[in-house]
Amino acid sequence: MSYNLNGLTNVNVELTSRCNKSCWMCGRRKVERDYPELALKYGDMDFELIKKIVMQLPSNIVVQLHNNGESLLYPRFGEAVRLFNRQITNLVSNGKLLVKKADEIVGNLDTIAISIVENDPESDEQYEIIEEFLKIKGDNKPFTILRLNG
Repeated sequence: MSYNLNGLTNVNVELTSRCNKSCWMCGRRKVERDYPELALKYGDMDFELIKKIVMQLPSNIVVQLHNNGESLLYPRFGEAVRLFNRQITNLVSNGKLLVKKADEIVGNLDTIAISIVENDPESDEQYEIIEEFLKIKGDNKPFTILRLNG
């Protein structure tokens, strides 16, 4: 039996660098506040670039659709995720758009981790959104993980 290791097991694809939360521990908020001249101009990845990335990736690697942005803000999120149908897709999200984007998430992603932030003033709303999303999703993918931060 031989094993072939090409070295690539995981790739991060940040569909958007935009975010719809202001979490207290996020480094981007400190930069925006204390060093505004260094702050990035946030935006979305060109959809054609996503297509080019997909064509270069091997099958069965993990594609993490997150880095610092909230990927569910990407205008063509569902289309983008479906392009990675040969890979294992994972998303980290703050969960605010789970219900609104459920038709683009359920059955398309393999896993989703929802960040729960300590002392979040929006925690009650987040709980209700997660509860509704889990009802919509039922036993379908994505496997859902609650990620406690803080």
